[in-house]
Amino acid sequence: MRNLIMLCFTVVFIACGGGSAGVDSGPMPQGGSFEGVWFSPQYGRMDLRQEGQNIIGMFEMDERTGHIQGVARGRVMRFQWTEEREMLSGFPRKTTGRGYFVYIIDTDGEHKLQGEWGHDSEETGGGPWNAVKSQTLRPRQSLEPTSTETS
Repeated sequence: MRNLIMLCFTVVFIACGGGSAGVDSGPMPQGGSFEGVWFSPQYGRMDLRQEGQNIIGMFEMDERTGHIQGVARGRVMRFQWTEEREMLSGFPRKTTGRGYFVYIIDTDGEHKLQGEWGHDSEETGGGPWNAVKSQTLRPRQSLEPTSTETS
């Protein structure tokens, strides 16, 4: 079932247009993988799982929680995101958009994502989205977009 969902997402993702960043995909750095636990100053903890080119994930920080679904091509991941933000208890606000990450390994050997997000069909214009990969933590087992986390 999960593979079917990921296949459907991939077809829809590729077929949809929208503003996209002109980033060079280039090859993935040696030893790099989008799968893992990432920490972002903008969006907190982000757990990503990768199966082939397809990536699913979730992020959470303070009053916001969200999900990511994307496709990797070399060192670039293009994704769609959804976020629920509950500024007032009982009144969540849901927003959606697109974005991209470029995978890099810096001179200190840290694995990093440098990217940007946008609203609706745009993958730019919303702001930066950067993250550093944990070398010890593993992503949560359940990252399906409709799953409910209990831990």
